[in-house]
Amino acid sequence: MKPEEHEGDLAELIRFSEPTDRCLTVGQLREFGLSKRRIETLVGRGLLKRVFRGVYAVATTALTWHQAARCALLAGGPHAFLSERTALEARGAATAHRDGQMWVGVAKGQRRTRRRSKVVLAATGRPFTVHYGRPRRPPTLELVDGLPTADGVRSLVDASVRAPKGLARRWIRQAEFDGWLDEDALADELELGRNGTLATRQALPPGPLRAALTGATESKAELRLLRALLDAGVAEPAVNRTLRVDGFDARLDLWWQREMLAVEVDGPHHEKPQRRHEDRQRDERLAAVGIETRRFSTRRVRRELAACVAEIAARLNELRRERAEAPET
Repeated sequence: MKPEEHEGDLAELIRFSEPTDRCLTVGQLREFGLSKRRIETLVGRGLLKRVFRGVYAVATTALTWHQAARCALLAGGPHAFLSERTALEARGAATAHRDGQMWVGVAKGQRRTRRRSKVVLAATGRPFTVHYGRPRRPPTLELVDGLPTADGVRSLVDASVRAPKGLARRWIRQAEFDGWLDEDALADELELGRNGTLATRQALPPGPLRAALTGATESKAELRLLRALLDAGVAEPAVNRTLRVDGFDARLDLWWQREMLAVEVDGPHHEKPQRRHEDRQRDERLAAVGIETRRFSTRRVRRELAACVAEIAARLNELRRERAEAPET
């Protein structure tokens, strides 16, 4: 066959494979009209790369992460989906594994526990390995960048089994920051008590689940005050919420947006003259936009917890009454 015919076939094959990231199964290549001998010829010429048995990449010397995931799914069969850490990588909650490890679930049909490719990843320059597993309970699937992927909450729990606590905590916080973590679904998943839920619980910051997902307390005194407030029936605040106020960022320990009240739990370092001056300036700038700040030292929270809770609850009630009585403008 003439060189220009080779080039024409390759260009057409590239167009045919674009919807699947230039990754095709041997069945799709046969559908395209290539015989077994023709496939072997293209592989010999480097126009096709054999990624796994029965799965090929078109005109590719190194795979992107997305292409590698696509090939792993094709090798797993029609019921394969991204799971565990790989599902978090697809959503951007986790960085790609530096050794090119991928996890794929197979809901039905045959599967192999592990497949290693000889084609390298462009990001690492190293071959990648895919681990296949069959879940006991099929997850809800979502399309993420065109790839069938296990739901985020299920992936967080499954991935936490293999991850250090600090890494799993970063995944949880990133998922919350990106806005796709459903805390109610996470609470339901943790209640099931299956493999991975203990590791996920340990990865969560201490304190109530909702408070942990919104940022987590940064000191034991702050956590103690938050728990006491919730136990007393006080409306749940946002925790460690950063607000952009008059050109600067203010991080509020406890924040009630409707009442425009911020509560700060100050450690001993806040008693230094320079820090007191900075705190006073910050409180004045917040007050200028209608945000009231109440400060409690960690010493007072430890010794007078009930009084602190009563003071905050009373002030919240006063602010609600003032807002209700204020004339409408």
